[in-house]
Amino acid sequence: MQALIRQKKAPCGAIAPLPIACDGLFKLDVDDDVWQDLGLGDELSEVLPGWLADEKVRLGIWSLLEMERCEEEESRLKAERSIMQEWFFEEWSRIQRVTEDLAFELHRQSSNLVNICVEWQAQVHNIQCAWPVPDGWGPSTQQLSDAAVLKEASVYMADYREGGMEEEEEDREGSGSEFGADDELLDAVEEFALADEY
Repeated sequence: MQALIRQKKAPCGAIAPLPIACDGLFKLDVDDDVWQDLGLGDELSEVLPGWLADEKVRLGIWSLLEMERCEEEESRLKAERSIMQEWFFEEWSRIQRVTEDLAFELHRQSSNLVNICVEWQAQVHNIQCAWPVPDGWGPSTQQLSDAAVLKEASVYMADYREGGMEEEEEDREGSGSEFGADDELLDAVEEFALADEY
């Protein structure tokens, strides 16, 4: 093409394309000369477009494209950040729910074991052990005492609910302040028993 232009055999105003190095033909980048369409347009013009002839325009285009890629990456990072927080919040909420459920279940099982211990101790306190065992059964004296009190209160409340205490209730209502403290104590024991049960 350049030879034809020099020999005046090319069309008037023809421009030779930029040379392309064959060794890097299959490793092209966005800035390589192969993308330049110099001289390939349908209309001939002496004024070259800014994106081709003006280095500042070319640099501005490159900067604009880089800014757009940065904005896209920022948008992706924001989305990833939101996904990470949502995932972590969900996982944390599940752990908290499981922890609460386990704590409730462990407390219930612990209360059941203490109640069993109260029953067993009362039944076997006169029987000697066949071999040495640790002192105590595990629960503290206070836990055993509380369980015994709750057991007695539960039995008392069961009898009371069955109607065996109806007459005593009528007597208490008629006797005034003498049994007022007992009513308050009974209410407190019942609330304590319900709180321990649930």
